[in-house]
Amino acid sequence: EGLYQGWHSPTGSVSSMRLSNVWGVSEEEVYVGDSLGNLFRWDGSRWSIVEDFSQVGRITHITSGDDNTLFVIQSFGRVFRYQGGLWDEEHTDFWSANAIWASNARNLWGAGPVGGVIHQCGDW
Repeated sequence: EGLYQGWHSPTGSVSSMRLSNVWGVSEEEVYVGDSLGNLFRWDGSRWSIVEDFSQVGRITHITSGDDNTLFVIQSFGRVFRYQGGLWDEEHTDFWSANAIWASNARNLWGAGPVGGVIHQCGDW
């Protein structure tokens, strides 16, 4: 029995806060962010918290460029990249991206308010 025809909740609630974004790499690797800035990961059987970004703002978008790299954009233009077990941060003058996309670990595009577009290509 699903919430809606064909839909179901695999384990109930992830967070008590509003979920703001979702990105899936596979059926066993799905990420969601909540309005407090917490990043959660589905491993195919349960949810766990990956990172607490609550000190820097809510997560506005999540994407990955490949199997080993995850990008998280937060309020106020903060871009985080997870690669090789470490988080790197790059601050932009782009206040709040509405959407991001990465073709690989070194090529990231973002679109935001008032027609703004950003592009990061190369080393961090």
